[in-house]
Amino acid sequence: MIEKKHIGNFLRKGYPTKKYLQMIKDYDGNQMPIMDFVDIVCKNWNHGDIGYKLHKKHKGKRKFELHTLGWSGNEEIIQKIIKNIYLTHFLMKYYKWETGGHYYFEIRYIKLMQNCLFGQFRC
Repeated sequence: MIEKKHIGNFLRKGYPTKKYLQMIKDYDGNQMPIMDFVDIVCKNWNHGDIGYKLHKKHKGKRKFELHTLGWSGNEEIIQKIIKNIYLTHFLMKYYKWETGGHYYFEIRYIKLMQNCLFGQFRC
């Protein structure tokens, strides 16, 4: 299990490290709660606050936007997220892409909380 306080910075000269990309590739909800994962992505996103937006929870869902702003390091992170089928189908649904590096996800709290109750994820 990854302890959030021991993660540190996953960037080297503004680009994601192999360790960070591997963590994204292997993430399945058991290493840490999904919102801790999202927090790590946000804290290590190049261009900071203008490159992502995490909306308030509404009707058991929370929208999460990632905008690469043309940065190849952000593109690497996005590709690892999208290739992680478990992440993008069960925890952070990938539902929209727009030209120019705009990616949209939906975090579903209702399903997530049901899975927590049945012991499938640590929440």
